Amino acid sequence: MDNFLLFLLAVTLAGAVIFGVVYGKDPTRIFGGFMLDCTIGAALCTLLGALSTARHLSLFFGILLIVLLVLFVGLALGGIWLVIAYLLFNAVQVFKHERHTLQNMLSLLLGVGLLAQMVVVFVSAKLLESLVFVVLFGVLWITEAWLAVTAVSFLTSSLLCRLDRPRLHTDYIIVLGSGLIRGGEVSPLLAGRIEAAIRFYRRAAAKGLHPKLVLSGRQGADETRPEGEAMREYALAHGVAAGDALAETQSKNTLENFRFSKAVMDADAAGQNYTCGFATSDYHVLRACRLARQAGLTKAKGLGARTARYYVTNATIREYIAVMLSSKRVNITVLGFLTGGYCLLLAFLSFFEQIAA
Repeated sequence: MDNFLLFLLAVTLAGAVIFGVVYGKDPTRIFGGFMLDCTIGAALCTLLGALSTARHLSLFFGILLIVLLVLFVGLALGGIWLVIAYLLFNAVQVFKHERHTLQNMLSLLLGVGLLAQMVVVFVSAKLLESLVFVVLFGVLWITEAWLAVTAVSFLTSSLLCRLDRPRLHTDYIIVLGSGLIRGGEVSPLLAGRIEAAIRFYRRAAAKGLHPKLVLSGRQGADETRPEGEAMREYALAHGVAAGDALAETQSKNTLENFRFSKAVMDADAAGQNYTCGFATSDYHVLRACRLARQAGLTKAKGLGARTARYYVTNATIREYIAVMLSSKRVNITVLGFLTGGYCLLLAFLSFFEQIAA
């Protein structure tokens, strides 16, 4: 047991080192979140192993092990149904408050898809006697397992990015636009982003610092004025000094928010070095960090504004899909390797089964 504990401890330390290297190089990588999850898992296993060797804690360890076993069995048997129920309930809440667009139907689509799969599995259990369906279901489950692992890693990486906030001595905070409502009014979602930046502005001002806000967004086809101007007007009405609120009115997406805002900051700084961060919705911080790096703002950190609870799940699914698509080559390669290995294993088993027969 001592050797096994040493092995677990070594795995934990190795995971921590790898995570530190990956996170230090690029805090937006999903692999960093994966390594942190693995490190935490190894640390918990090490702790449980240590508890099991302590004689005076043997009763406590036994009870803990039973509780964990019950939780594991319960999640294995009913966890998927809880997930399906939550997704469908969340879809109803989104439909009550938001427009019925495709991007607002993601929790519904995922819930219905999982429900349909479970129904097929239970109703068509006999199909698993066919090698073709064994291959199809196996590939499907491997794909879903990969998506589940990357989703957890994505959530971990997202949390890390949200916790790593801009320092008060940051010179500029870019506020990312999200569209105006009723032609030219700041929406509640956009107001939350501006207010997150204003709170940072006030905290910095209390320390004698004077960061500037860059309100970023162009005029849409159904809008009466540029989004950046409406955002600047909102910031001025909430106490930001006119000289500290800069409008950027050309960008039509997040990447352009950063690129055009960088031009505004470069011009305002007049050749002086500066630091910057950004304000956006909490679910959007990770992907915004990745896009900021693409725009050359490699050290920009995000302020995450709170989002309505009912909308968080749907928005998080959308962000996860966008991040996965941005690394589609890696994901396709990994899935190809896993599913290819699975098919080769089935082929070998079938071959040996025929020989034995």
